[in-house]
Amino acid sequence: MRDDQRGWIHVYESQDGTWGKRRATHLIHLPEEWRNCAFGLLAYGKLYMYRMVGYILGLDLASRSFFQIQLPEGVEYESDVNLVMSRAEGCGFYLICAKDFEILVWHHSTGCSTGNWELADSICLIKVLGNLVDPLFWLSRDLTVRVSAGGDNADFVFLQIEHKVFYMHIRSRAVEKVHDLQSSELDFDIHPFLMVWPPTFPALRLDLSDTM
Repeated sequence: MRDDQRGWIHVYESQDGTWGKRRATHLIHLPEEWRNCAFGLLAYGKLYMYRMVGYILGLDLASRSFFQIQLPEGVEYESDVNLVMSRAEGCGFYLICAKDFEILVWHHSTGCSTGNWELADSICLIKVLGNLVDPLFWLSRDLTVRVSAGGDNADFVFLQIEHKVFYMHIRSRAVEKVHDLQSSELDFDIHPFLMVWPPTFPALRLDLSDTM
C-alpha cells in the first residue's frame, strides 16, 4: 500500500490452508514516488519490487523490515517492459535489462541494501540476432526491445521484438524464435518453468469389461 512517497505492506500467513492474522509493516518514507504496485521477485525470504525511479524496494518477510537498493549506474526504470529480476544461486539476485539494443545482466551480491552491483554480462542484440530480425528494425528509434521474462540464475531470457518472441540462452548466446504474436496477443505475459522432457506418463490400464 502507498500514499505519495510513503508505503507499508500487509502480510498474511497461511498454515494448513488457514489464513492467519494480518500483520502490517512499519510506515516508511520512499526515496522516490511509487508509480505502480506490482510483484517483482520473491527469493530467499525477501520480496523485491521495482516501481520507483532509480530504486528497488525490498521487504524481509521474517522481520517485516524494508530496505532500498539503488539501481546500477546507467540503468533507468522506464516501465516493466525493459527489465526483469532473476533469482541467483545461493543468495542475491540478477537484474536483466534492455538498454537500446543491448542486454545487460547485473548481479546484486547479497540481496540486501548493503550488497554491491556487478556487471555479469552484456550482449549486443544486433550481433546475436543476425537475420532473425528485419535489419531496418535497428534503424528505428520508436521500436522497443521488451524483456518479457528471465530464468533462474540469469540462465535465459525471453525477448519481444516487434511481433516476435525470442528465447535466448545467455551464456551460449544461442537465440531461437519461439512465437509469432497475433494482433490479439500484443498484451501478454510469459511465465517460464522447468519440467522433465519428454514427460513420462503412467501406462493406461485397459478394463476389458468396457469393451464387452
